[in-house]
Amino acid sequence: MHLKHLSLLCCFISINTFGQTLTITNGSKEKTFKSGSVYEINLGEGPIAGEGYCCDWSELVGTLYSVTEDSLFMEMNSYTRKMVIDGIKLKHDLYAKDATNFGRFTREDVFALKNFKSLKSKKRKTAFIIVGGLLLFTGIATAGNYIILSDDDSKKTILQSGAIQVGTGIGFLIMSSSKKYRFKGHTSTWRIK
Repeated sequence: MHLKHLSLLCCFISINTFGQTLTITNGSKEKTFKSGSVYEINLGEGPIAGEGYCCDWSELVGTLYSVTEDSLFMEMNSYTRKMVIDGIKLKHDLYAKDATNFGRFTREDVFALKNFKSLKSKKRKTAFIIVGGLLLFTGIATAGNYIILSDDDSKKTILQSGAIQVGTGIGFLIMSSSKKYRFKGHTSTWRIK
């Protein structure tokens, strides 16, 4: 009985320790991601510019543990379904973010992919977006106080403070960006090798 549990534990540890490398190509360009990388994969058609409504798609975050001729297998940290209906964006989490779920999907379903070194790196980039947006907003609000002040020295100080906040906010937003590889509906499309 204990041997059965030990073999299941070893299998689970091997899946968590060793991930699957992934190689994508775009003409002569080739990009290989390290094993154990965390991916944000969008399935479906993705957001399409249209007449007020478009589509629905799924966003999976996790680590690949197998790549076959027609399918990808992923250990998912989160699975989110997103829909845009009549200009309203709806988001529905289907699995808890802390639970480990395994999923399979076909290569043809992949709309876009982002790669992160780890789940911690993805969370850090999300935090940078929040902090950058807040700094950008507060910097603009601070610089807006320029209109209210009558003292020229105070105006100069307020403008400098606002500019520093806006610059720092833009810096955080730049640090939060990750390259998105598109597989459908884009002029430069990638494919999974």
